[in-house]
Amino acid sequence: APNGASSVLRTLAESTSKFEEYGIQLSVYSMDLIVLKSFENIAAINQRKGLRYFIKKNANANSILAFISIYAIYLRHARKIVKYYFDQGLEESRILFIHDIFTCYYYLKYRSRRQKTVLVLHNNGDTFNMLRQYYPVLNKSRLYSILLYIERKVLSEVDKVLFVAENPKDTFVQLHPDIPIEKVGFVYNGILSKEMHI
Repeated sequence: APNGASSVLRTLAESTSKFEEYGIQLSVYSMDLIVLKSFENIAAINQRKGLRYFIKKNANANSILAFISIYAIYLRHARKIVKYYFDQGLEESRILFIHDIFTCYYYLKYRSRRQKTVLVLHNNGDTFNMLRQYYPVLNKSRLYSILLYIERKVLSEVDKVLFVAENPKDTFVQLHPDIPIEKVGFVYNGILSKEMHI
């Protein structure tokens, strides 16, 4: 996706040889490994276009359509990534860094053994702030409790919660005084700006 989190992951994926210089074997798993869009059936996409447009147009006013949209965009992909990871027999990693809360939720739900897990959140410190902005109807919906359940489960089971800057970390600490402060931190994302390339 054309967003900051994807840029961070792309940079990491392109830098595996740099990690190897320090004795770190790095593997990156994302949807583009699992689904090659160029091979998708174009006719099938066009048939769904009408329904997709209807859901997108009405999801910010209808909580059920908002949740269908959240499932279609986030949850189903997160589940596929976790299934792919487990199908590859990759539960031997020493540390797992997961860059979105839904993938982390499915990993924690289906894991067969405890593995050090770090959740990296690319937000302002308020986990679902962006979803509430995309879908204002969530603020008044009882279905929002499902998202809060996912958040509670993940935050209680991960070993560490990291952010890509200090400000969102501080916001998160204020919003979650129940999470031990030593469990929360930040690491700058390390993407070079244009000025730094010069």
